[in-house]
Amino acid sequence: MRASLVVVTTFLFLATAKAQYSGGTGEPEDPYLIYTAEQVNAIGAEPNDWDKHFRLMADIDLAGYAGTDYNIIAPYDADVPFTGVFDGNAHTIANFTYTSTDANSVALFGWVQGDNAGIMNLGLVDPRIEASARDGVAPLVDHLEDGTVSGCFVRGGSVSGGRWVGGLVAYNDGAIINCYSSAAVTGGVSAGGLVGTNGRSQTIRNSYSTGQVGGRAERLEQTLSPDGRYRSEVHRNGHW
Repeated sequence: MRASLVVVTTFLFLATAKAQYSGGTGEPEDPYLIYTAEQVNAIGAEPNDWDKHFRLMADIDLAGYAGTDYNIIAPYDADVPFTGVFDGNAHTIANFTYTSTDANSVALFGWVQGDNAGIMNLGLVDPRIEASARDGVAPLVDHLEDGTVSGCFVRGGSVSGGRWVGGLVAYNDGAIINCYSSAAVTGGVSAGGLVGTNGRSQTIRNSYSTGQVGGRAERLEQTLSPDGRYRSEVHRNGHW
């Protein structure tokens, strides 16, 4: 009887975990399938899933989440990074909105860490992020550490933060490949159209930004020069 109870309890636990999504086990060859805004938001509420694999199966609209309603996936101050993989599968997430005066690490994903961690093939459309006094603000990722962001874009929208503010990623300690952003960015220190700050010897390749960058103090704009080499420039007292 005791063994049967353990089996039944384990089965119910697994069924409950899977019920948050539309299929899959979260393993590399069988990722969790995401079809709805509610399922995207559920990822941020379940730290036990932050080492799993996900695949977006439809275009998503997050307009129903305002203020701080959206559950940021692995915010930096939670001390548990996202070490899995999120494959956007060539779909988009529209109207990601977040407004806060007291939250750091404001992005769809807060902390993405690990050589095998990554966000790929995902587009964000018209994000609106207002965290003007806070650090680590971007539409897609706050802190990218050793992981990879590839084939991603931000089209339109605006981002406002204090320090480390980017149109795609706030702080890059990993690799950003084949990405772009046209979001307008406003920040205090280290703000840029693509990335707020790029770590020493980290990679940005075949990526660019076209959005306006403005701020209250020093701004860091990072993109690619016409010959394909990485360029980092610091600008003061004026729009880039």
